[in-house]
Amino acid sequence: MDLVSRAKINLSLKILGRLQNGYHRIETIMQSISLEDKISIDEIEKDEIHITSNSKDVPCDESNLAYSAAKAIKDKFDIKKGIKIHIEKNIPVAAGLAGGSSNAAAVIVGLNDMWKLNMNDESLVEVGLSLGADVPFCIFGGCFFSEGVGEKLSASKGLGKDKHILICKLDAFISTQKTYEYYDNNDFFNGEIDSKKCLEAVSNGDLTELKKYSGNDLDGYSRETCPEIDDIISKMNEHSSLFSMVSGSGPTVFGIFEDDKKLRLCYNLLREKYSQTYICDASGKGVEIIGE
Repeated sequence: MDLVSRAKINLSLKILGRLQNGYHRIETIMQSISLEDKISIDEIEKDEIHITSNSKDVPCDESNLAYSAAKAIKDKFDIKKGIKIHIEKNIPVAAGLAGGSSNAAAVIVGLNDMWKLNMNDESLVEVGLSLGADVPFCIFGGCFFSEGVGEKLSASKGLGKDKHILICKLDAFISTQKTYEYYDNNDFFNGEIDSKKCLEAVSNGDLTELKKYSGNDLDGYSRETCPEIDDIISKMNEHSSLFSMVSGSGPTVFGIFEDDKKLRLCYNLLREKYSQTYICDASGKGVEIIGE
């Protein structure tokens, strides 16, 4: 079975507090983008889970979320079949783009279909949430307002086809765990982030209003670790980006453009220094089965 799993960007990200179990309550607007990995899943004779990848940056052991997803499904339904999962990695690793979460989402969707498990949306979300806060969103994709620890999803009108997205990931790896620890230790609070107004702005396609009320409570660690982030945002703004900021835990910066010429000028400029720079569009889907 062949699938694609798509990356996401956070159009806003507000932390509301830390729970006793270590998770954080958040409000975030997530938008799928056309940057995607390809996942293939095949049954094997031995009752094992094997992960392979074209990328040396992808762990091919139990630490991979795709492995965890397969194990969660096998355990939940007591399935004694083995599988091989190959990840063709195009989404940068440890980038704040939910690449690993989207791979896990693809495995959940793929095995549900392959093994005729008939899980409904609620069951898919339950399995996904046990793996990570971004996994439920990555299953469905599009544009969603996410609350709680990621389990409360409300569909929204997303970015239009007239908007193009420039992605620039620095050559650094940012740990999501360390990002949250940094946030907790520094007691950040961005009172200017208004999630409801951000959601209304996205729905209306008003990026001026989005820029006014948006922000990312999690970008402190990546900005301190990678001071070049501010330079990249400045370069995007100089090339008429309508809105640009760090996605998720970083260190990836995205910019949203309407002017294709200026977008490509900025792409060429950043690509000279940062190899993981991409032009993409918004997507209405997360995981998609493309072949049986």
